[in-house]
Amino acid sequence: MPATRSPRARAGKPSAPAAAEAFAAALDALLPSFPFGMAVSGGPDSVLLMHLGAAYAKARGQRAPLVFTVDHRLRPASSGEAAMVDIAAQALSLRHETLVWKGAKPAHGLQEAARAARYRLLNAAARRHGLVDMLLGHTADDQAETFLMRLARGAGVDGLAAMQASVRLDGLAPDIRLLRPLLGVSRARVLADLEAMGVSFVQDPSNADPRFERVRMRALLEAMAEAGISATAIARSAGRLSRARAALEAATQVLGAAAAQVSPLGSVALDIAPFAAAREELRVRLLQWILKTVSGGGDACDDADLAHLAERLCAPGFKGATLGGTRLLPKRQGGLMLFLREGAAIAPAAAPLRPGTPLLWDGRFLLTLSASARGRLPPGGLFVRALRRDGSRAALTMLKDQGIRIPAMPASLRETLPGLWLADGTLAGAPHLGFWHPLHLSLARRFGCDFQPRSLAKNPS
Repeated sequence: MPATRSPRARAGKPSAPAAAEAFAAALDALLPSFPFGMAVSGGPDSVLLMHLGAAYAKARGQRAPLVFTVDHRLRPASSGEAAMVDIAAQALSLRHETLVWKGAKPAHGLQEAARAARYRLLNAAARRHGLVDMLLGHTADDQAETFLMRLARGAGVDGLAAMQASVRLDGLAPDIRLLRPLLGVSRARVLADLEAMGVSFVQDPSNADPRFERVRMRALLEAMAEAGISATAIARSAGRLSRARAALEAATQVLGAAAAQVSPLGSVALDIAPFAAAREELRVRLLQWILKTVSGGGDACDDADLAHLAERLCAPGFKGATLGGTRLLPKRQGGLMLFLREGAAIAPAAAPLRPGTPLLWDGRFLLTLSASARGRLPPGGLFVRALRRDGSRAALTMLKDQGIRIPAMPASLRETLPGLWLADGTLAGAPHLGFWHPLHLSLARRFGCDFQPRSLAKNPS
């Protein structure tokens, strides 16, 4: 049986939760779409979220929210806890669905893997139900714990801004907004409200396990509170840093508009003059964005490496470099630096391209083949991989034989572009070069390929 905590019975009508006003004000500012989803584990924070979210929608005459519980199957009691949430949701006339994390669990990095699985499951559920927003029950204490965890790693403004009230998580939950309307409410307030309402909740034993970093930070917060440093005060500081982060991102966008030119071929040209005149923090941020855009995402580069690269870029005689899956080539005229994909960093495996199913190739190009191409595919289908030297030469040779003008671009850029290949290794198309094999020209009208630049805003939490 799951461990639960049942507040003492109160006579008379249950009290209205004191956190309701702060919750409503925060959610009003986020302009939620109705109906929204709510992630409810059964713990105190999410249980109060469920009650407040239901009351919020009802008071505005909107459709009732949907409740989702992720059962990670990491503890024997997890299924029972999900069933308890189902009962509680039904008592509020809310639809409830349990989402199960299936498959083998990793031996290391379990919490990170569970978090990733949780957001992917919530994203998929939201898509099934046509939801735009998903509410999460993170409180001011969660915010303070996150702040301390990142402080221990030497984080800068972005990391210490901690969790955002509204966010999309690229790669995990890209189709929904994750909203956190309880970030301004303390855990003590949550518990007091549930006590006053007479509402039960689940006690997760992992929340007392010191093996987990967040639990250790929770204990540290208790010690800091005795010195007068409260979780609420730390959360307020994180909120102010979030505003500073937004200002820096806006300034980086201005610099990007002046100094960086994005090509549909997946490269970025950087004008060194305005770049060199900018502050170091803005140069580092712009470089981070360029590297992520050109490399298709990848891992973020260390700020110290980026600051060093910025200095080298602005110094006379810079000959080029490679960093983060990106090559830097100085152009002979115009004071420009060309950033293009490092060919050796592109996965060599070919990815199948199926009609009606978009394919994000190398994190950079979104490739589509319309459903009408189903009966026109060559035997064995079509596959996508980089042109590399062999595909580039084959395309150029055939274009020359056909008397077609060859687009001007560096060979090192051309070789990183996507090519469409047959199962036997024959090049069927090189769309960016304007090449299609004569036997497969009918596919050209049904094919699309668009470069996908990254957002200038760093991916928040």
